Amino acid sequence: MLQDFLIPRLQGLPVNKTTYFQQDGATSHTAKIAMNILHPLFPGHFISRYGEIEWPARSPDLSVCDFYLWGHLKSEVYSAPSPRTTQELKLRIQEENSRIPVDVLRRAMSSVHDRLAECEQHNGGHLEDVIF
Repeated sequence: MLQDFLIPRLQGLPVNKTTYFQQDGATSHTAKIAMNILHPLFPGHFISRYGEIEWPARSPDLSVCDFYLWGHLKSEVYSAPSPRTTQELKLRIQEENSRIPVDVLRRAMSSVHDRLAECEQHNGGHLEDVIF
C-alpha cells in the first residue's frame, strides 16, 4: 500500500517541512518494513508509535478520521443492506466519501485547531464535555 499507493500519490504534492504524517499504533502500520519506508519520507515529521513524534494509538479527540469520518461513513455505508463482497464495500465507501460536502470537511478540519487548543489547556488530557 505504501509503495503502490502512498508514494505515487505524494509525487507532485507540496510535501514540505510543514507536512506531517500521522498513523495509529496498529501492528501492521508499525511493522519494520513500513517504518523503514515512512521515516525517510517524513524526516522529523512522522507522528507514530515509533515515529520521531510519539502519538497515542487512539486519540479520538484530535483525529478527524476518529471524531467524524469513520462514524459518518459507517452509518452511510450500512444504511442500506450490508455489502456482500469486499469490492462492494470498497465501492460504497468511495461513493459515500465522495458525497461528503466540501464545507462539511472544512468545518471538521477547522475544528482540529479548537480541539488542539482545548487539549493544550488540559495539559494533553482528554477533552471532556467539549462539543465542536
